[in-house]
Amino acid sequence: MPTLQNLWYTVAMVLRKILLRITLWSLIAAAVVGAVAVLFYPETVAWKVIGTAISTACAAAVLIPLLMLVDKPRTRASGFVGAAALLAIYVLDMMMIWDLCTAFGTRWRGYEECLCTIGSILVTAPPAMIYLFGINTVLGRIAGFVGTVLTAFVFICLVVLSWTPYAMHSTLNADVFAGAVSAAGAMATAALLGAGTDRRHWRWVGVATAAIGAGIVIYAKFRGLNESNGTVEVIFSIAIVVAHANLAEVCPLVGRQRLFGRITILFTAITFVILDIMAIRHWEDSTGMLARSAGATGIIASFCSLALIVLAFINRKLETVRVAFESVKQYTVICPVCATKQTLPVGESHCCKCRLVIRAQFEEPHCPKCNYVLLMLTSDRCPECGEPLNNAAAPGGY
Repeated sequence: MPTLQNLWYTVAMVLRKILLRITLWSLIAAAVVGAVAVLFYPETVAWKVIGTAISTACAAAVLIPLLMLVDKPRTRASGFVGAAALLAIYVLDMMMIWDLCTAFGTRWRGYEECLCTIGSILVTAPPAMIYLFGINTVLGRIAGFVGTVLTAFVFICLVVLSWTPYAMHSTLNADVFAGAVSAAGAMATAALLGAGTDRRHWRWVGVATAAIGAGIVIYAKFRGLNESNGTVEVIFSIAIVVAHANLAEVCPLVGRQRLFGRITILFTAITFVILDIMAIRHWEDSTGMLARSAGATGIIASFCSLALIVLAFINRKLETVRVAFESVKQYTVICPVCATKQTLPVGESHCCKCRLVIRAQFEEPHCPKCNYVLLMLTSDRCPECGEPLNNAAAPGGY
């Protein structure tokens, strides 16, 4: 495996150099051909050559960081998806530049279908890359899987919508499916972040309400029900509040910062409660005290949420330590029988000289009360819940 990995790194470096040269020469070709076209051939194929050169340069430039993602195991799937999306966009762009998309319909329908497909890729590819990265993390494993599946479904709906005649749109309702699933999926995946690693079981309320809200929207569309009595707004607001609360709890906050996170959750909940009251009353007080109160609490909640993001970046070293521990695959040990120093893999192995069976397991130290990771902690109290720590839970106790 190390040989294959080194081979891939070598190939990736060569590809990056080639892509840089393609970007450079494509820009030069676009400049030269563009100048010639303006002077002598204002309405010829030269303009298509210019568009091809510019598109090739842009595609090559974007592909370089995507290949860098492929270099790392945790981001490899995201890099491949991004590269595939970029290739599809490039092919569709070439089809439009060279009038090849007219084979799929009339001249303007062919262009419109290709443009809509490019838009579908641009809308769904970045979330898919984020979800695929989440699958390879502890906190985002479940959320990443669910998000990937839902994003694939939304992409299929959008592509179907792009390549079917207008007359069939009202029958297929692909736009309704795509909109409802994408909105509910964003709320559900935010609520699922950290699932399986903590005891925040109230997150399932957000997942359930997001699914119920999407189901009601789809059902109402099929039955032709356009008037709302505020039910959908209330259901989706619950999902949003739960998703926001889960994201706030997932933020790597320490000490009193946790209180600030809960204050943010409180103001967010108050904002949506006020909005729900207005929705039930059919927005009759849209310019009165309720509307002003919702605006005030919404501003506070928004800026507090931004502050949580800043605090999360400040405390990002806590997550870095955790990732470093997860990457431990081997350790160095001196055999107690033959005194041979050697490097062994984690798990069961044997001494390379005397064949002594050696079993090794490494675990992060956790707070006995809230299960917070205490690796590399220098304090005698848990930064999450303030629980006093004994020697068994001290740093290095694994």
